[in-house]
Amino acid sequence: MKNKLYKTLRGKGYSKRECGYAFSRWKKLPKSNFRFYLQDAEWHIKWLRDQAYIGTLAYQGIAYFWNHEYRFSLRDCKDSERILVHDAFLREALNLSGKSPRHNEILNSIIPNSI
Repeated sequence: MKNKLYKTLRGKGYSKRECGYAFSRWKKLPKSNFRFYLQDAEWHIKWLRDQAYIGTLAYQGIAYFWNHEYRFSLRDCKDSERILVHDAFLREALNLSGKSPRHNEILNSIIPNSI
């Protein structure tokens, strides 16, 4: 099954390294869950790519970038809202993992009742 997953992921355009990253998460693959493992592998590859996009306009809203204080409001919101917050922090030249009254204002304007 690992070969079938590998061929499917490579056919979708993922690199050998990204496929290796996805496969290193599992020890043994049961034959009955191909679709689950394919979706899980794709999600982790997208998360890995998104880690590199933090701080750029290519951020996709998957990876975490925020301060510990904002964890509940940003973890529970939509990816699109995370992108808006991320881009607003960049426009204001704020530290992405920082904490300030301006961070709170931006969060409250994009995600009502967040703080």
